[in-house]
Amino acid sequence: MNNVSIVFDSYEILLNQLRILNRETENKVIQESPDVFICQNINFFTKSFMITLCAYLESFLKDITMVVVDDANEKLNSTKVA
Repeated sequence: MNNVSIVFDSYEILLNQLRILNRETENKVIQESPDVFICQNINFFTKSFMITLCAYLESFLKDITMVVVDDANEKLNSTKVA
C-alpha cells in the first residue's frame, strides 16, 4: 500500500466516524421523544460538525501534499544528474 492510500484511508475512517456521529445526532432530534439537550443545542452541534469537517479537509490536504513532496524529493535524490 502506498503512502497516498494510507493517508486517504485514515481520513476516510475519520469522515465515516463523523458521518455516524452526525446521523446519531439527527436521529436523537427526529425521534418521537427528542433529546432535549441535543435539540436545545443543535446549532452548536451543527457548527461543531462543520468545523470538524473543515479541519479534517485541511489536515488531509496538508498530509497528502507532504506525501507528494516527499515522493518528489525522493525521486530527485535518487536521480544522479551529472
